[in-house]
Amino acid sequence: MIRVVLIEIGLLLLPFVGFAAYLVFVRKMEPGPDLLPAMPVPKLLVGGLVLMVAGLLSLVNFDSSEPTGKYVPAQYKDGKIVPGFFEKD
Repeated sequence: MIRVVLIEIGLLLLPFVGFAAYLVFVRKMEPGPDLLPAMPVPKLLVGGLVLMVAGLLSLVNFDSSEPTGKYVPAQYKDGKIVPGFFEKD
């Protein structure tokens, strides 16, 4: 679950990171007074949300961890925690 959350956060932040990289590149190519344009936050946010939705849809469609069999929940045995698993039918 944490993997999915981190991927979605990364996809949301990707346009902002790309814009920051673009600004660094432009400043190296054309040094001068303030070249920082107005920050296009709404456009970057919409782009990030589009990437997030596309990533979520692709994770849902292409996730190969389809559970099969009966789920056995985590148990406490012999002083150790045995994690949950799927039992083959």
